Amino acid sequence: MIGTSLLLRPGIFPRCGLRFSSPSIVTRCFADASSEHFDVVVVGAGLSGVGCACRISTECADKSLLIIERRQTMGGTWDLFRYPGIRSDSDMTSFGFEFKPWFSDKILARGSDIHNYVLETADEFDIRKKVR
Repeated sequence: MIGTSLLLRPGIFPRCGLRFSSPSIVTRCFADASSEHFDVVVVGAGLSGVGCACRISTECADKSLLIIERRQTMGGTWDLFRYPGIRSDSDMTSFGFEFKPWFSDKILARGSDIHNYVLETADEFDIRKKVR
């Protein structure tokens, strides 16, 4: 999201020191919680958050970017749920990133493969250092 305001759902974001007990409008990218200013704030470092951050990093390279993640690890659903047999219910050819195509002989990818894909993409675009 590009702008100076965004709507946050209730939650705790310990990596950046923010806590919200009810939906909040946050103006100027957390100016009350931090002296840093960011042009863009992405909420969540899962598949969609990483994809958004990669696009912003390449298409809006002049914009400062912060990704807030309430968990200590990246990967979203694919990091959180690791039970045996977990896999995507969508084909990864259309579910994967346009800018980093998914290549595999399996149409429905395993959860661990998707998790690795998210982490590889984040590393390729140097996104990890922007996550708090």
